[in-house]
Amino acid sequence: MPSRKSALIVFAAFLLLLAVVLVFKPGSSGTSEPLYPTPGPKLMMLKAEEVTRIEVQSQEGKLILSKGTDGLWGIQAPVVADANQQTISSLLPSLVEMQIARSLPEGTSGESFGLEPPEFTVRLTADTDKSVVLEVGSPNPDGTKRYVRVQGTPIISMVFSYQLDQLKSMVTQPPLAPTPTATLEVTGTATPQS
Repeated sequence: MPSRKSALIVFAAFLLLLAVVLVFKPGSSGTSEPLYPTPGPKLMMLKAEEVTRIEVQSQEGKLILSKGTDGLWGIQAPVVADANQQTISSLLPSLVEMQIARSLPEGTSGESFGLEPPEFTVRLTADTDKSVVLEVGSPNPDGTKRYVRVQGTPIISMVFSYQLDQLKSMVTQPPLAPTPTATLEVTGTATPQS
């Protein structure tokens, strides 16, 4: 049978461990701290379902995507063709929901950030004839974000670059609809001849 002294030592160790857990517990200050960073403000106030036209202009050329009355996207430039619907429908929501990772102080010159002139521009036009033009500059030093400015505003922001880089690459490699594959239809059954 354990001695009373051993029981007191175990109980004291338990209380000490409980105190450590309560003191160093995340969110113990009375407020709940999120386990993930809070999202930044949105770069633009458009909804994906409102966008009917996307134009990208760069030194490599121009890409124009437009949504038809049937709701399907088509390519108007650099070629006229049907667009890959899956590519556009996965890109557009994340593009209009882009969040500002960081904003530079108002009045910062865009020259140092590839915005004078911009590397490329992206114009999103909504069905309400409202349009937003993004001036897209250089990538940041680690290449994970780009400097952007909404045309007509003095604020330069940093956003994650994936969607913008994907759009820029579409200027030279348009998102063409996949080519349907031929299927072979077998009618009847063949019998071997002897």
